[in-house]
Amino acid sequence: MASTLPTLTSRFLVSDFLKWEVDERYVSVAATIKNVLAAIEAGDIQPGSPLKDNGGQWETLSAANVANAEGFYADTKISPALANNATSVLKYRILKRGPALVNPSIVTVDPVGAAINQTNLRAAIRALSPTVELLLEPTNTETQTT
Repeated sequence: MASTLPTLTSRFLVSDFLKWEVDERYVSVAATIKNVLAAIEAGDIQPGSPLKDNGGQWETLSAANVANAEGFYADTKISPALANNATSVLKYRILKRGPALVNPSIVTVDPVGAAINQTNLRAAIRALSPTVELLLEPTNTETQTT
């Protein structure tokens, strides 16, 4: 009888997204998050997930609205399960401004699983002020020969 082992998966960590920051107290805020999408499970808001500030209440954004992002989820805590229009009880860290360095390539889906357009995501990150720089993966490699 062959036994099957469960597949282990790991989620991205904040350090996978946020590579450097000048000072956490300056570049981020702690706030509750309101889910304005369909119901989401715990952990669906991943590091780097785009968020929008709606008068001090930070809200989730769909992949279609990523260009409107004003901040990005940057907390070490796993995000809570939230029904539609529900607000988190705890406050979570949100990257709001630079100087900072982030890796946008790990942010591929919104909290409900829709694919995020990387061009729009990168434009939204670059629009933060002061600037948040992008750590970009090389697209071409060259081999040096002697």
